[in-house]
Amino acid sequence: MHGWISKSWTVFALALLVLFIHGFARDERPVAKTGDLNTMFNVIQTRGGKVERWLLLLREEIPGHATVYDLEKTAEQWKSRYPHFRWDKTVTATTWKLEGTYREGPFTETLQVVAGLTQEEAQGFSSYKIEGTSWNQAIRKHVDSKIRKKITGIFHENAEVFTCLNGTFSDKIDFVDLENIRSFALDFRAEIVELINEKDFIALTGLSPFFAGQLRTLNGPFNVQIALRLDEKENRTNFAIGTPIITAEY
Repeated sequence: MHGWISKSWTVFALALLVLFIHGFARDERPVAKTGDLNTMFNVIQTRGGKVERWLLLLREEIPGHATVYDLEKTAEQWKSRYPHFRWDKTVTATTWKLEGTYREGPFTETLQVVAGLTQEEAQGFSSYKIEGTSWNQAIRKHVDSKIRKKITGIFHENAEVFTCLNGTFSDKIDFVDLENIRSFALDFRAEIVELINEKDFIALTGLSPFFAGQLRTLNGPFNVQIALRLDEKENRTNFAIGTPIITAEY
Protein backbone atom coordinates (compact mmCIF):
# COMPACT_ATOMS: atom_id res chain seq x y z
CA MET A 1 0.00 0.00 0.00
CA HIS A 2 2.93 2.35 0.63
CA GLY A 3 3.67 2.72 -3.09
CA TRP A 4 0.39 4.39 -4.00
CA ILE A 5 0.61 6.63 -0.96
CA SER A 6 4.09 7.81 -1.82
CA LYS A 7 3.34 8.46 -5.49
CA SER A 8 -0.06 10.04 -5.01
CA TRP A 9 0.99 12.10 -2.02
CA THR A 10 3.90 13.50 -4.03
CA VAL A 11 1.43 14.82 -6.61
CA PHE A 12 -0.79 16.15 -3.84
CA ALA A 13 2.08 17.89 -2.06
CA LEU A 14 3.41 19.50 -5.24
CA ALA A 15 -0.03 20.86 -6.06
CA LEU A 16 -0.30 22.38 -2.61
CA LEU A 17 3.18 23.85 -2.91
CA VAL A 18 2.32 25.60 -6.17
CA LEU A 19 -0.94 26.88 -4.72
CA PHE A 20 0.33 27.99 -1.32
CA ILE A 21 4.02 28.80 -1.79
CA HIS A 22 3.47 32.50 -1.03
CA GLY A 23 2.53 33.60 2.45
CA PHE A 24 3.02 30.26 4.17
CA ALA A 25 3.18 30.33 7.96
CA ARG A 26 2.68 27.74 10.69
CA ASP A 27 0.47 28.14 13.71
CA GLU A 28 1.89 26.91 16.99
CA ARG A 29 0.73 23.36 17.66
CA PRO A 30 -0.14 21.85 21.04
CA VAL A 31 1.73 19.15 22.90
CA ALA A 32 1.24 15.78 21.25
CA LYS A 33 -1.85 13.82 22.21
CA THR A 34 -3.47 10.69 20.82
CA GLY A 35 -6.89 12.36 20.64
CA ASP A 36 -6.42 13.18 16.95
CA LEU A 37 -5.77 9.52 16.15
CA ASN A 38 -8.82 8.55 18.15
CA THR A 39 -10.98 11.02 16.21
CA MET A 40 -9.80 9.74 12.83
CA PHE A 41 -10.16 6.11 13.90
CA ASN A 42 -13.76 6.68 15.04
CA VAL A 43 -14.68 8.25 11.68
CA ILE A 44 -13.15 5.35 9.75
CA GLN A 45 -14.81 2.81 12.02
CA THR A 46 -18.21 4.46 11.47
CA ARG A 47 -17.68 4.19 7.71
CA GLY A 48 -16.76 0.52 7.98
CA GLY A 49 -13.13 1.02 6.99
CA LYS A 50 -10.16 -1.03 8.12
CA VAL A 51 -7.13 0.72 9.63
CA GLU A 52 -3.91 -0.99 8.55
CA ARG A 53 -1.37 1.49 9.88
CA TRP A 54 -1.25 4.54 12.13
CA LEU A 55 1.58 6.84 13.10
CA LEU A 56 2.25 9.80 15.33
CA LEU A 57 5.23 12.03 14.60
CA LEU A 58 6.78 14.80 16.70
CA ARG A 59 9.38 17.02 15.08
CA GLU A 60 11.43 20.00 16.26
CA GLU A 61 14.05 22.12 14.52
CA ILE A 62 17.58 21.86 15.85
CA PRO A 63 18.36 24.96 17.97
CA GLY A 64 20.07 27.75 16.06
CA HIS A 65 23.87 27.85 15.85
CA ALA A 66 24.17 24.12 16.64
CA THR A 67 27.50 22.53 15.74
CA VAL A 68 28.65 19.00 14.99
CA TYR A 69 29.88 18.85 18.57
CA ASP A 70 26.32 19.55 19.73
CA LEU A 71 25.00 16.78 17.49
CA GLU A 72 27.55 14.30 18.82
CA LYS A 73 26.61 15.28 22.37
CA THR A 74 22.94 14.66 21.55
CA ALA A 75 23.85 11.25 20.13
CA GLU A 76 25.65 10.29 23.34
CA GLN A 77 22.72 11.44 25.48
CA TRP A 78 20.13 9.58 23.43
CA LYS A 79 22.14 6.37 23.30
CA SER A 80 22.62 6.52 27.06
CA ARG A 81 18.97 7.33 27.73
CA TYR A 82 17.56 4.76 25.30
CA PRO A 83 20.03 1.84 25.22
CA HIS A 84 17.31 -0.57 24.06
CA PHE A 85 17.09 1.25 20.71
CA ARG A 86 19.15 0.02 17.77
CA TRP A 87 21.32 2.95 16.69
CA ASP A 88 22.86 3.88 13.36
CA LYS A 89 24.84 7.03 12.53
CA THR A 90 25.76 8.28 9.07
CA VAL A 91 28.08 11.23 8.51
CA THR A 92 29.22 12.74 5.21
CA ALA A 93 30.84 16.03 4.25
CA THR A 94 27.42 17.68 4.01
CA THR A 95 25.04 15.68 6.23
CA TRP A 96 24.83 14.21 9.72
CA LYS A 97 22.18 11.63 10.58
CA LEU A 98 21.41 9.60 13.68
CA GLU A 99 18.58 7.07 13.76
CA GLY A 100 17.44 4.73 16.49
CA THR A 101 14.65 2.15 16.21
CA TYR A 102 12.91 -0.06 18.73
CA ARG A 103 10.17 -2.63 18.15
CA GLU A 104 7.98 -3.65 21.06
CA GLY A 105 4.96 -5.84 20.35
CA PRO A 106 2.65 -3.94 17.97
CA PHE A 107 4.71 -0.73 18.11
CA THR A 108 7.74 0.59 16.26
CA GLU A 109 9.49 3.68 17.64
CA THR A 110 11.99 5.76 15.71
CA LEU A 111 14.23 8.54 17.04
CA GLN A 112 16.07 10.64 14.49
CA VAL A 113 18.31 13.65 14.06
CA VAL A 114 18.95 14.83 10.50
CA ALA A 115 21.13 17.86 9.79
CA GLY A 116 22.74 19.56 6.85
CA LEU A 117 26.28 20.73 7.59
CA THR A 118 27.83 24.07 6.68
CA GLN A 119 31.14 25.59 7.70
CA GLU A 120 29.51 27.40 10.59
CA GLU A 121 26.55 25.36 11.85
CA ALA A 122 24.21 22.41 11.50
CA GLN A 123 20.63 22.93 10.37
CA GLY A 124 17.95 20.27 10.57
CA PHE A 125 15.50 18.63 12.93
CA SER A 126 15.06 15.99 15.60
CA SER A 127 12.02 13.73 15.56
CA TYR A 128 10.23 10.93 17.34
CA LYS A 129 7.80 8.61 15.54
CA ILE A 130 5.66 5.82 16.92
CA GLU A 131 3.55 3.64 14.64
CA GLY A 132 1.48 0.49 14.75
CA THR A 133 -1.12 -1.60 12.97
CA SER A 134 -4.03 -1.70 15.44
CA TRP A 135 -5.72 0.88 17.66
CA ASN A 136 -7.87 0.71 20.80
CA GLN A 137 -8.12 2.43 24.19
CA ALA A 138 -5.49 0.20 25.81
CA ILE A 139 -3.02 1.00 23.02
CA ARG A 140 -3.90 4.69 23.25
CA LYS A 141 -3.08 4.75 26.97
CA HIS A 142 0.24 2.99 26.38
CA VAL A 143 1.17 5.34 23.53
CA ASP A 144 0.26 8.40 25.63
CA SER A 145 2.70 7.21 28.29
CA LYS A 146 5.48 6.69 25.76
CA ILE A 147 4.95 10.11 24.20
CA ARG A 148 5.04 11.95 27.52
CA LYS A 149 8.39 10.36 28.34
CA LYS A 150 9.86 11.15 24.93
CA ILE A 151 8.69 14.78 25.01
CA THR A 152 10.47 15.47 28.29
CA GLY A 153 13.57 13.58 27.22
CA ILE A 154 14.04 14.88 23.68
CA PHE A 155 12.34 18.16 22.82
CA HIS A 156 13.24 21.60 24.11
CA GLU A 157 10.05 23.46 23.17
CA ASN A 158 6.67 22.60 21.67
CA ALA A 159 7.31 20.20 18.82
CA GLU A 160 5.29 20.02 15.61
CA VAL A 161 2.81 17.15 15.81
CA PHE A 162 1.59 15.04 12.89
CA THR A 163 -0.81 12.08 12.99
CA CYS A 164 -1.86 9.79 10.16
CA LEU A 165 -4.03 6.73 9.48
CA ASN A 166 -3.83 4.41 6.46
CA GLY A 167 -6.19 1.64 5.49
CA THR A 168 -8.86 0.36 3.14
CA PHE A 169 -12.58 0.36 2.44
CA SER A 170 -13.84 -2.98 1.17
CA ASP A 171 -15.70 -1.44 -1.78
CA LYS A 172 -14.90 1.00 -4.57
CA ILE A 173 -16.02 4.55 -3.79
CA ASP A 174 -17.72 6.48 -6.58
CA PHE A 175 -15.29 9.30 -7.40
CA VAL A 176 -17.70 10.84 -9.92
CA ASP A 177 -20.23 11.64 -7.20
CA LEU A 178 -18.70 14.78 -5.65
CA GLU A 179 -21.31 14.88 -2.91
CA ASN A 180 -20.10 11.46 -1.83
CA ILE A 181 -16.54 12.74 -1.76
CA ARG A 182 -17.55 15.86 0.16
CA SER A 183 -19.19 13.63 2.75
CA PHE A 184 -15.70 12.65 3.92
CA ALA A 185 -15.06 16.29 4.79
CA LEU A 186 -18.43 16.45 6.54
CA ASP A 187 -17.38 13.51 8.73
CA PHE A 188 -14.86 15.91 10.26
CA ARG A 189 -17.14 18.98 9.91
CA ALA A 190 -14.39 20.33 7.68
CA GLU A 191 -14.59 23.23 5.27
CA ILE A 192 -12.84 22.17 2.05
CA VAL A 193 -9.87 24.40 1.18
CA GLU A 194 -8.58 22.45 -1.82
CA LEU A 195 -9.86 19.44 -3.79
CA ILE A 196 -7.89 17.38 -6.31
CA ASN A 197 -10.08 15.03 -8.36
CA GLU A 198 -8.51 12.54 -10.76
CA LYS A 199 -9.86 9.39 -12.38
CA ASP A 200 -8.78 7.04 -9.60
CA PHE A 201 -7.45 9.45 -6.99
CA ILE A 202 -9.11 12.04 -4.76
CA ALA A 203 -7.32 14.33 -2.31
CA LEU A 204 -8.89 17.07 -0.25
CA THR A 205 -7.54 19.58 2.23
CA GLY A 206 -9.83 21.08 4.84
CA LEU A 207 -10.22 22.94 8.10
CA SER A 208 -11.88 20.94 10.87
CA PRO A 209 -12.90 22.00 14.38
CA PHE A 210 -11.92 18.50 15.52
CA PHE A 211 -8.20 19.36 15.32
CA ALA A 212 -6.43 22.19 17.14
CA GLY A 213 -3.36 22.72 14.96
CA GLN A 214 -3.38 24.62 11.68
CA LEU A 215 -1.18 25.44 8.72
CA ARG A 216 -1.88 28.84 7.19
CA THR A 217 -1.84 29.59 3.47
CA LEU A 218 -3.09 32.25 1.09
CA ASN A 219 -6.17 30.10 0.57
CA GLY A 220 -6.83 30.05 4.28
CA PRO A 221 -5.89 27.75 7.14
CA PHE A 222 -6.20 23.96 7.03
CA ASN A 223 -5.57 21.10 9.43
CA VAL A 224 -6.69 17.86 7.79
CA GLN A 225 -5.94 16.06 4.53
CA ILE A 226 -7.75 13.05 3.11
CA ALA A 227 -6.53 10.97 0.16
CA LEU A 228 -8.51 8.17 -1.52
CA ARG A 229 -7.34 5.89 -4.31
CA LEU A 230 -9.22 3.17 -6.16
CA ASP A 231 -7.61 -0.27 -6.22
CA GLU A 232 -9.24 -1.89 -9.25
CA LYS A 233 -7.30 -5.12 -8.84
CA GLU A 234 -8.47 -5.69 -5.26
CA ASN A 235 -11.88 -4.06 -5.82
CA ARG A 236 -11.43 -1.69 -2.89
CA THR A 237 -10.49 1.90 -1.97
CA ASN A 238 -7.29 2.76 -0.13
CA PHE A 239 -7.22 5.81 2.13
CA ALA A 240 -4.80 8.04 4.02
CA ILE A 241 -5.90 10.68 6.53
CA GLY A 242 -3.57 13.07 8.30
CA THR A 243 -3.56 16.15 10.49
CA PRO A 244 -2.42 18.72 9.68
CA ILE A 245 -0.93 16.94 6.64
CA ILE A 246 -0.54 13.34 5.49
CA THR A 247 2.77 11.88 6.66
CA ALA A 248 2.39 8.30 5.50
CA GLU A 249 5.92 8.31 4.09
CA TYR A 250 8.08 10.68 6.19
